[in-house]
Amino acid sequence: MKADNRIVSGIPFHYLKDYFNTVSTSCSENDYYGDHWHVKLMPLDDQVHGIIHLPRTEIYFEGDQNIIDIQMDAYRMTFLSAGG
Repeated sequence: MKADNRIVSGIPFHYLKDYFNTVSTSCSENDYYGDHWHVKLMPLDDQVHGIIHLPRTEIYFEGDQNIIDIQMDAYRMTFLSAGG
């Protein structure tokens, strides 16, 4: 069954591009492809809180549900940060 999920990430865009370049088998601009999955990175405007600007990127995962679940978990574990 095909599924699509999305995450709005606060990770700087260049880190996301580096990560998905590493785990994909091919890419085209902000689209990354692997076996039975596709990820599209869509930069959003920064979230502004006073003088603090937080980067935001929508990460759109598409493909077989079980593979998408694995890809999303791998993404989250890569960028997991203890204490915030």
